[in-house]
Amino acid sequence: MSLLCILIFAGLVEFFGVMPAYISVPADVSGYQRTPLFLAIWWGILFRGPGYTLFGTLPLLVIFLLLEWKNLSSKWLYLIVWVLAGVGASLSIAGVPAGLICGLLYWFFVGQYAGNWKIDLSGTSSKRAFSSGRIVAYGLLLYLSYIAIGYVWYGYKMVEVSMREPSRGIPFFVSYREGISKAYVSDKKRKFGNSARPINIPELGIFQKVALRDFPDVDSCLKGADYTSKKFDLLNLNWNKINNEFEAEVCTFRLLKTLGGIENATPWLEAQGFKSSSKTPHKTTYGTLSVHGSYSIQQNGPKFPTSGFIRRAYRSIPYSMSIVTEWSIDGKELLYVRYSFNRL
Repeated sequence: MSLLCILIFAGLVEFFGVMPAYISVPADVSGYQRTPLFLAIWWGILFRGPGYTLFGTLPLLVIFLLLEWKNLSSKWLYLIVWVLAGVGASLSIAGVPAGLICGLLYWFFVGQYAGNWKIDLSGTSSKRAFSSGRIVAYGLLLYLSYIAIGYVWYGYKMVEVSMREPSRGIPFFVSYREGISKAYVSDKKRKFGNSARPINIPELGIFQKVALRDFPDVDSCLKGADYTSKKFDLLNLNWNKINNEFEAEVCTFRLLKTLGGIENATPWLEAQGFKSSSKTPHKTTYGTLSVHGSYSIQQNGPKFPTSGFIRRAYRSIPYSMSIVTEWSIDGKELLYVRYSFNRL
C-alpha cells in the first residue's frame, strides 16, 4: 500500500503543480501552451515515481511500523506524516494536497487498523495476523533494509574521501570539467597568446572521488584480468562492477588512455555495445577531436548496474545513454570522457 500511495502521490504532485496555470492563465492566451492534466499525472508517475519509491519507501515503512507497534491509528497523525513527507520530497506547495489525499487513502486501508495484529495474536483468530499481505510487507521491508545497507556503505566512502582525497590513479584521471576547461584555455592561448584570460579549473566532485577510490587502476576495471602481468584485454571492461556514470567515466578513461590514441576509440566503443557516431572524429570549436557513442536503453536495458531490480528499474527511465570521448588536436592524448542520459 505504501508503494501504491507513493506512485499516486507522484502523479498528484504534477497534477496540482500545473493546476495554477489552468486557474490563472486563460485558455486563449497567445503563445502559452498549458500541460494537459492527464499528461501531468502520467509524467509524474513515470518519472517522479521511481525516485520517490526508491528513496521514500523505506523511511515511510519504518515510520508506519512504529505507529502500528504503538497502536496509533489516528487519522490526523497519518495525514501529517504524508504531508510532511510530500512537501519534503517535492519541495513545493503541491505536496500538501497530494500528501493529504495519499494520507487519507493510507489511513483508510491500513492506518486505522494499526495494532489489530496484537489483538489477533491474543485471541482465537491468530492466523489472521500472519496473512499473506503482512508477510509480503515485512519481506519488502527486509529487502529495502538490505538495499539501505549499500547506501550506508556508500555514505561511509563519501565521508572517507572527503577527509582524505584519493589518488588520481594510473593512468592519471582527468574529469570532464577539468578536460573541457583545459581545452578552452589551450584554445585561447593558441589564439591570443599570453594575453588570454586564465580560468579556474574546477575541483573533482564527491561522487568522482568515490569512483577513484574504488577504481584506482586498470586492473580494478577489468574482468578477470591482470594488467601488470600482461594477461589482460582492455576491451573487457567489467560492467558488473559499475554502478553509476562516475565509475563508468573513470574506468573508460583509464582503459582508453592505456590503449593509446584516438584510433582506438571507435573499436573500443563498439566492443562495449555502443554505436559510434562516425568513423571520422568530429572537430570541436576548440580544435580538439571528439568521438561519440550511443547506447539504446529502451532496446537493450540499462548498461549498468547489471543487478538489482529497483536500481535497474530506475536506470531504465532514460531511453538512451551517450558517451563523448574528447582528444587532443593530434589525437594522441585523451582529454576526458563523459557519459550522459537522454530522457523524454
